[in-house]
Amino acid sequence: MSLERFAEKHITHKKLAFVIAALCVIIIIQPLFLPLTVSSIGQDFYDQVQTLEPGDIVMIAGGLSPGGFNTARSFYKAMFNSIAERGAKFVMWSVLPEFQPLIGTKPSEDRQLQYCEWDILYDFQYGIDYAYLPYAPGEETAMAAVAADIHATFSTDAYGTPLNQVPLLSGLHSLSDFDLAIFGAVSYTVPEMFVRQWPAKYGIPTITWSNYQLISAYYGKYILGCLDSTTGMAEMEYLTRTPGEYILRMDVRNVNVILTFILIAIGNIVNLQRRRRSREAT
Repeated sequence: MSLERFAEKHITHKKLAFVIAALCVIIIIQPLFLPLTVSSIGQDFYDQVQTLEPGDIVMIAGGLSPGGFNTARSFYKAMFNSIAERGAKFVMWSVLPEFQPLIGTKPSEDRQLQYCEWDILYDFQYGIDYAYLPYAPGEETAMAAVAADIHATFSTDAYGTPLNQVPLLSGLHSLSDFDLAIFGAVSYTVPEMFVRQWPAKYGIPTITWSNYQLISAYYGKYILGCLDSTTGMAEMEYLTRTPGEYILRMDVRNVNVILTFILIAIGNIVNLQRRRRSREAT
């Protein structure tokens, strides 16, 4: 059977729709982790996390909220768990007051913990291996205050426990006590605030999940790694082999693109064959 007759007989709109739907279902059930070209800035982000050693402490900050977490939860899982896997501890602080509904009034209500399961996977305990700081208004002034003196800025953690009664927080006072800082932001002003008040002042290694264009002027000096929006989040899931929602999107897109190129190739070949036969008949 010629390619032309095969295409006319078997490549129909209904069959193509079925094949695409079937591929999407297969990818959702079992991510393919198709080869993904990781950007240099995404690789830098991952490499910085890999430098962490057991006992190191990471400050994680940004616009953490229930809505943001639900949108990017699989990426957060890849990032948080890659830190925990290294045996490093972390402290989280959000520039948004909506952080409290995300973590609840006690660790058992923590939606992040329920999804990421670092307590089960890595035997992490609240107050010893990870802790949360409460919201502080003021944006850049709050960033500066947290970096300068945590105990002067807050009297309790996010659950209302005095800081000196939280083992992880009792010995942390300024950003200089941390080994790595990670922040995330999508607005056009917040990333610059973090850069000015954190790495520029304290020289702490800092990486970010933010649009690269917002921090490109500081890259290589103050910012040592960047996950550029959704593509960067997919890169983190790919590098950590975490089967999350962003890598699923990349797999689906790549499969559809590959299928499209195959169909274009078949169409061109069939068209050339038809032209050749038409010339021969003439």
